[in-house]
Amino acid sequence: MAANQQAVIIEHCGGWGYAPKATRLVEVIQNETGLQASTFAGRTGSYEIKYGDKLIYSKLSTGQFPTDEEILAALK
Repeated sequence: MAANQQAVIIEHCGGWGYAPKATRLVEVIQNETGLQASTFAGRTGSYEIKYGDKLIYSKLSTGQFPTDEEILAALK
């Protein structure tokens, strides 16, 4: 990753089976944008997506999962 390129970080709930969804989104982000992306198990009910220091999606706030299209648009 270049020094000026920001990474996408996905925090997902570890106890509710969100890991496969988060892992798939990491692959989509990397394939569609070329950005580095990773995921980790975090808070209960979480599916929070940050790009650099900016929170671009919060399931804790919306109560819903994002679509791939929503996330890809937010990364442009």
